[in-house]
Amino acid sequence: MPIKPFLPFPLLLAALAACTPSLNWREVRPEGTTDLVLMFPCKPEQETRPLVAPDAPATARMGLARCETAGLGFSLSWADVPDPSQLGPSLQQMRAAVVDGLKLPAGEPQALQLAGMMPSPHALTQALGAPDGKGPQARLAVFARGLRVYQLMMLGPRADAAAWEGFLGSLRLGETALPG
Repeated sequence: MPIKPFLPFPLLLAALAACTPSLNWREVRPEGTTDLVLMFPCKPEQETRPLVAPDAPATARMGLARCETAGLGFSLSWADVPDPSQLGPSLQQMRAAVVDGLKLPAGEPQALQLAGMMPSPHALTQALGAPDGKGPQARLAVFARGLRVYQLMMLGPRADAAAWEGFLGSLRLGETALPG
């Protein structure tokens, strides 16, 4: 079943404030992105750099926005893909790298549907961690828009469904920055 934001954006903000008072949610437009906005529960550190890959154009970039609060880490990473045929494989590689790197039990990936994303069978969300909730827990989503692939992740010592739903549900694609 596709995941969709569960509340209109103004109601989402109110729900985030009420459900997770220890998290200081703020709207962020990560550096290097021009049409993505989301809420982070803390001020993220951000970095961008050129993407060094054999087929990547000189203008290709990759970036990361991340922060940690209340014992939970939140991140958005992205990379430009030089060719539309590489979108699916890139999404698969992003997800596999996290699953393999964290070495946590992996739940079944679920289809992801976000307004403004490129439709793809490789756009997925997945829970990682022991089903009983003991030990580290992670939530992961991968998707694409245009020739850019994105990975959204939350990692911590416990699951926090409200924080994950707020983080993922706040994502808005297709919002261009207002002139300066």
